[in-house]
Amino acid sequence: MSFVLAVALPVALAGWYLFARAEDQFRAHLGFAIRGEAGAAALIDGMAGLAALGGSSSTDSAILEEFLLSNALVSRVDARVGLSARWARSSDPLFGYTGQSTEDLVKFWPRMVGFTTRPGSGLIGVSVAAFAPDDAADIARAIRDESEALVNDLSRAARDDALRQGTEELARTMTRLTAARQAMATFRATSRIVDPAADISGEMGIVADLQRKLSEELVTLDLLNNDAAGLRTSRNADVSGARIAQTERRIAVLRDRIAAEREKFGGLAERDYAQVLTQFEALSVELEFAQQSYVAALAALDLARSEARRQSRYLAVYEDPQPPQSATAPRRGMLLASVAVAALLIWSVVVLGAYGLRDRL
Repeated sequence: MSFVLAVALPVALAGWYLFARAEDQFRAHLGFAIRGEAGAAALIDGMAGLAALGGSSSTDSAILEEFLLSNALVSRVDARVGLSARWARSSDPLFGYTGQSTEDLVKFWPRMVGFTTRPGSGLIGVSVAAFAPDDAADIARAIRDESEALVNDLSRAARDDALRQGTEELARTMTRLTAARQAMATFRATSRIVDPAADISGEMGIVADLQRKLSEELVTLDLLNNDAAGLRTSRNADVSGARIAQTERRIAVLRDRIAAEREKFGGLAERDYAQVLTQFEALSVELEFAQQSYVAALAALDLARSEARRQSRYLAVYEDPQPPQSATAPRRGMLLASVAVAALLIWSVVVLGAYGLRDRL
């Protein structure tokens, strides 16, 4: 009697419900992947504010997987195809949809919609169940359209972000370049030197020329001294002495001039070439770097605009949903066998426990 009540009767009831009351479910299948183009931005080094516009396909796939289970997708599909009305067509109280609110629809969604992924491949397979073949195909197509809209939004957001970053970077580099040019113009107006290197080269030429003249005068002085040593008359000696004194004065003037010119390079003169050259080099480096940054930012912005004119992400569908030809659920035989095994196990445990308790008593 216990076997009949605990095993035979539940199995009979389950068999009656599965084969007489439970309605067939049809499953439509959808397969897609997110394809992205890295773009030429990945080939340009040193462009601040620009990453590869195609993005990471694995990250996009993870976002799409979360979207397939989100409340937003359930609401959008319901608004597009009347999801709750299609699932409520079944009078099956166990496998059918009996809810009324959006929350009930969200809870019922995982029972009817499932997806599978292949790690590392980015491929996503979606299986959609309904109580009519056309309903399953329509729901799957709605999921496909909403997923494509999400991918387009991701692509648009990436392009807009790249354009925004490129514009901001170009504005920053333009400001820096303008400041560097103004600083260089102020330096040239203050120092009255266009190119310190050329000016210093000219000053070095003057010093070299003075040194050459000084060397000539020193040689002349030595020659005059030698000639004066061999003179015997007082008249010739006076003439030679006057020439020697004049040469010595020229030598002294040349030495003073050379010392004055060299003071310009040591910071003791009115124009300190060492400090001027240091300032000019610092301004030149800043101006050159600002120009290079501006050129890079301008190229990055042009690239971002070029990428914005083409779609960097798109949904590639490799299996388009079609109305199924036959029902695949519920799996009546497997469910009936599961009920029978579970009832038999429970009955066996209870009976064995009862006999053991009776023997102890």
